[in-house]
Amino acid sequence: MKGQKEGTFAWTAKSIRCTKPSVRRKSNRRDTMKSSTRDEAEGKWHQVKGKIKEVAGKLSDNAELEAEGTDEKIAGKVQEKSVRSRRF
Repeated sequence: MKGQKEGTFAWTAKSIRCTKPSVRRKSNRRDTMKSSTRDEAEGKWHQVKGKIKEVAGKLSDNAELEAEGTDEKIAGKVQEKSVRSRRF
C-alpha cells in the first residue's frame, strides 16, 4: 500500500488487511451465509416486523395494519419452520 510502512494495518470497507507478510487471512473463509441460515434469519426478521406492525395496529386502532402484522408474523414462522424441516 502506498505510503505505508511494513507492519502497519490498513482499514478497508470489506475487511482489515495487514501489510505484515507473516499475517495472512485464510483463503477458504466464507464471506456469505448459507442459504438455510439466511432463510432462517429472514423468517425471524419477518416475525419481528410482523409483531411490530401488530402492536402498532393495536395502539392506533388500525385493524388492517394489525391483520397485516399477524399475517407477516405467521409467514415468518412458516419460513423459519420450513428451514428447520429441510435440515433433517
